[in-house]
Amino acid sequence: MTFPRLRLEPTILIQGLLAFLAASVLTLWGGLALQSRGAVEYAPSEPVSLLYLLFVFGMVTVAIWTILGSSVRREVFAGFFAFSIFIGIWFFFDAVLPPPSAILLAAVVTLLRFVSPRLIIWNASLTIGIAGIAVSLGTAIPPVVALSFLGIMAVYDIIAVYKTKHMVSMFKGLLAQGVVPAFILPESPAHLFHRLTPAHGRSEGGVHLLGTGDLALPLLVVAAAIPLGAPVIIGAVIGMLLGFTATHAIFFGQKKPRPMAALPPVAAGTALGFLIGTLFV
Repeated sequence: MTFPRLRLEPTILIQGLLAFLAASVLTLWGGLALQSRGAVEYAPSEPVSLLYLLFVFGMVTVAIWTILGSSVRREVFAGFFAFSIFIGIWFFFDAVLPPPSAILLAAVVTLLRFVSPRLIIWNASLTIGIAGIAVSLGTAIPPVVALSFLGIMAVYDIIAVYKTKHMVSMFKGLLAQGVVPAFILPESPAHLFHRLTPAHGRSEGGVHLLGTGDLALPLLVVAAAIPLGAPVIIGAVIGMLLGFTATHAIFFGQKKPRPMAALPPVAAGTALGFLIGTLFV
């Protein structure tokens, strides 16, 4: 039996961990703000079910493939992605601020991405947007549904990357349309203040791409854990960070860099940390 080689790239690892940690803090901030208003409650008859989540995921995937196969202009892709991020940012600010301020600040942050398209602003807007999605969706589902969805998506990630490879094709298709659905982690932290260019839509050339789904899906579990208390939340977050570290070490341990299913180790760490945390409730 052979084990994968492990290697760390400290600069990129730290950036990735900070992205996970920052998104977790924002998710908890938004979730706790909703909880303080009595908005975080769920019951066995909760309408946001596992089947509903899978249906929405399937519809979004089909829609992306359909659009990629059409003659839609690149500007349409970029506009749709920007709108999606705006919605996530709005969801977050709406949880912690009054409605008028929330939508105004969301618009300002989204606009800032275009006025000053620096890598650090790109990553920051993605972080806020993903946290907003996690808050709005994760606090509306039972933890068991969040864990089940995360597990199914981890298995799907393995199949889509290593078997059918359609996830890799879809990701490359989006990059070709000028959409980078990922955090951009440069080898040099100073490059975070450089302008975003088409060259950043590749994992070569001194940058590493971290898919948004690899962060968003575990955060659903973190958000869903809020009603269960601090031990479960802390366990899920620590497990998520350790899972990402394992993903990072395996990826950079490859002799030749190639696409990797990043979600399974992160999902496993998040679920294990969640379950350990329940022992202390």
